Amino acid sequence: MQIEDKRDFAIRFAAFASAAGGVIGLLLLPYVFEKIFSMGSLRAGEWSGLMTFSVCVLVLSALLYFFRKNVSSSLALVFFSLLLLIAVELTARLSVKIFAGKATIQTLREECNLTYIDGSAYKGHPFLQFTGNPKVALQGTKALGKLPPYNNFGFIGPDFHYEKPAGVIRVACLGESTTADGYPGFLESYLNKNHPGGKAHFEVMNFGHPYWTTNHSVVNFMLNVLDFHPDYVVIHHGWNEERARNFPPAEFRGDYSHAYKSWEKPEIPDKIPIRLSIIYRYIKFRIDKTPEWTTLAGSIHTHRKDSGTSYSNPDELKPFRRNLENIIQVALANNIKVVLTTLPHSTDSKMPLYFAHASVDQCNAVTRSVASGFSDRIYFVDLDSLLTGNNKIFKDLGHVTDAGRAMKAEAIGKAMLKGLTQ
Repeated sequence: MQIEDKRDFAIRFAAFASAAGGVIGLLLLPYVFEKIFSMGSLRAGEWSGLMTFSVCVLVLSALLYFFRKNVSSSLALVFFSLLLLIAVELTARLSVKIFAGKATIQTLREECNLTYIDGSAYKGHPFLQFTGNPKVALQGTKALGKLPPYNNFGFIGPDFHYEKPAGVIRVACLGESTTADGYPGFLESYLNKNHPGGKAHFEVMNFGHPYWTTNHSVVNFMLNVLDFHPDYVVIHHGWNEERARNFPPAEFRGDYSHAYKSWEKPEIPDKIPIRLSIIYRYIKFRIDKTPEWTTLAGSIHTHRKDSGTSYSNPDELKPFRRNLENIIQVALANNIKVVLTTLPHSTDSKMPLYFAHASVDQCNAVTRSVASGFSDRIYFVDLDSLLTGNNKIFKDLGHVTDAGRAMKAEAIGKAMLKGLTQ
């Protein structure tokens, strides 16, 4: 009798698991899942994968029902356990969509998109190593703040167009993350607001990128920026050269190939659970808010054997000087006015990335030397002398707040407008 009771229970449990599987399978159909549970529109691969999985669940549920009298209770239990895990995930998703705010839902969607190559903030470039991925915004950068999506050329700001409208004074800003973080936008506003007479319209184009050195900018200037026919070029560099320094002298190369490598698709070991489970995704990004694969370092840098901060080899600064001089010489040959700046930094030793301050100071010394060499042919703005030590405007060693960006824009803008009136 006990054996019959156990068998009867096993049959009923198999039937119950089959029914639960039918419900889960229907909820997983892409048409239903996208509307009720998804944080956004499903991609083509997600759509087909989900359709395949939901059909499999439905087929297994049907088989379990028709063969319920012959299926072992252990097999039915395994199937039901899988369904239970899926049900917990679906419940979590539904709860988020009902109770969480739009910002949370958007964040969860973006965290999933980061695992796809077209969701990465960057893409490889044959000559520039990398540029921004158009329509994708850089995430996880507290120092830079909330940046808009990259434009059609992979830079910050509105889309770029080769044709320059009549009456427009075009300004190209070259630099690294301290340019990409937004001072060019402040500069455009300052120039258009304070231009004497107000007849000309300034268009300021942001050609800066995080991790870029002057090696990147000199290539970008020659192969890209010149085609936009700028009237001014602003050069704001001096921090990222540090990333190519403190290597053994025999390994150092002026093209920085000893420190930088071709951009490559980042490896994401847990991309599948991040995509499939909103529970896993939420926990993952709360424990590790900026996984290594979401940053550029692993995709573009080689390992630095000597990570010290001595910066004692002056030969490491020769490419920096060479690049500044080459950009200036080509700009002047093309009748482009040049604004050369130093790079200001915090003097608070507790600030993040402070270890690189000695290298920044050395680069600023080179910049001043280059400026004196071109005498009155260029505009020189010593932002280092103006802003360094004003620690309230810094978020780390070199990135600044909006107040700092406004100060940079005003100092550069005044030099440019003074030149227009002379």
